[in-house]
Amino acid sequence: MKSLKDILNKHKIPGSELSETRHQCASIASQITHIKIKPSQVDFNDGCVSFSVPTIIKTEILVHQKRFIKALSLSGIKVSSIR
Repeated sequence: MKSLKDILNKHKIPGSELSETRHQCASIASQITHIKIKPSQVDFNDGCVSFSVPTIIKTEILVHQKRFIKALSLSGIKVSSIR
């Protein structure tokens, strides 16, 4: 008989990869801007990162766009655009 642990190890939880990506994006953006950005303020879809933050913070992220994309690529996340 299979245990629950074996079943869960074989099947990924839907959304866990997206959640991990959002946490990574928020963490890197927070490090670059020195402003706390929550994972709930980040959306990642088809290589596009969207931030639900005030305009001034979004502008700061866009100023450091190359550093942000480079840091994410080192983490294994491919980004095509930032909104």
